[in-house]
Amino acid sequence: MQQLKKHDGKKASTKLQEIREEKGLSKYRLAQLSGLSITHICNIESGKKDIEDMSLKNIKKLAKGLMIDYTDLIN
Repeated sequence: MQQLKKHDGKKASTKLQEIREEKGLSKYRLAQLSGLSITHICNIESGKKDIEDMSLKNIKKLAKGLMIDYTDLIN
């Protein structure tokens, strides 16, 4: 797994965007890899939807698309 820079203390939306960009993924590609809609991903990154309010199943899908452990998104 690729070493990620520290995202401690950041909002989950900011954390998601930074990790996605570090991985070189577009929102569209992350949507494909995670099985979530691009609208869903855009809403999380813009702060319209809080990642902590998502189901664990969808958080795990998002993490799988990013190739990280799901706890990296919620901690």
